[in-house]
Amino acid sequence: MAASRRLLAHFLQSCRTTDGAPLPPLAPLRLDYLYKPSRRDE
Repeated sequence: MAASRRLLAHFLQSCRTTDGAPLPPLAPLRLDYLYKPSRRDE
């Protein structure tokens, strides 16, 4: 799904620019949750 990938990319970019840290604690959980169904769809 292109939409989810765009959201993921935007989410990652916003996190990096806003926080400055690589990734906040909640990000890996959301990415893992979104990535599992995406891989199954493909």
